[in-house]
Amino acid sequence: MALPSSFDPITGTIGRVGNTVRNIAPTPISRTTSSYTSSSSRSGGGFRAFWNRLNYGISSIGEWLQETGAGIIAMIIAGIPAITGIISLIVWVFKTFSGEGFIWGCLSVFGALIAIGIGYYAIMLLYGIVYFVLYLVGFVFYNAYTLLAAIALLLVLNVPRIIDFRSKAAPSQETEVTAPSYTVYSNTARVLNVRKAPSTGSEVIGTLQRGESVKVRSISGGFAEIEWNGSVAYVSSEYLTR
Repeated sequence: MALPSSFDPITGTIGRVGNTVRNIAPTPISRTTSSYTSSSSRSGGGFRAFWNRLNYGISSIGEWLQETGAGIIAMIIAGIPAITGIISLIVWVFKTFSGEGFIWGCLSVFGALIAIGIGYYAIMLLYGIVYFVLYLVGFVFYNAYTLLAAIALLLVLNVPRIIDFRSKAAPSQETEVTAPSYTVYSNTARVLNVRKAPSTGSEVIGTLQRGESVKVRSISGGFAEIEWNGSVAYVSSEYLTR
C-alpha cells in the first residue's frame, strides 16, 4: 500500500504535525574535534603535544593560586601563630588565676583581650602580605613562557653571587713570598773565610777582606748565616761588627 503524500519520513508523522515536530526538534550536535586534538593526533603526541600539556598544567597552577590557593595558604600561615598565641594566652590566664589570685586573674584576662586585639591586626597584616605575594606568584605560573622567563631572570640576577661564592670558596693558588730580613755587618779580620756550612771543617767557598760588608740573616752557634753570591753561606760571627 502506498504512503500518503503528506507523510514525513524524518518525524514519522503526517501533514502539519510533521512540520511542528521538525521545528521543535533539537539540532544534532556536530561531531567535530578540536584543533588541539587533531594536531596532537597528527603529530603523533610529539613535542607540541607535550608542550601543550605542560603549558596547561602550569596555567592550572597559576589559576589555582589566584583563585583559591593564595587564600588557603595565607590562612594556614597566618592561622598557625594565631592559634599558638591564643592557646598561650589561655594557659597564661589559667596560671594567673591559680597562682596569683582572682584579682590578678581578672587583670590577666583584660591583658589577654588587649593582646588578642593587637594580634588580630598583626595576623591580618601577615595574611595580606602572604596572599599578595602568592597572588603575584600566580602571574609567574600564567603559562610555560612566563615561568621560564622568571627562572631565567632569577638565574641572571644570581650569577654574580654564584661567581663570587665560587671565587671565595676556591683556595688561593698564590703563594705569598716574603723577602728575608737581614742586617749589614762589617768584617774586622784581615781575611775571613766564607764556608759552605756552619762548621770550621766545612769547605771554604770564598773570603771576606777587612772592612768588607756582608748581609747577615741570623747568628747562631758562633756562625753567621750570610748572603753570598745569591745563595747562603756562613762565616765566623766573632769577626763581624755593625
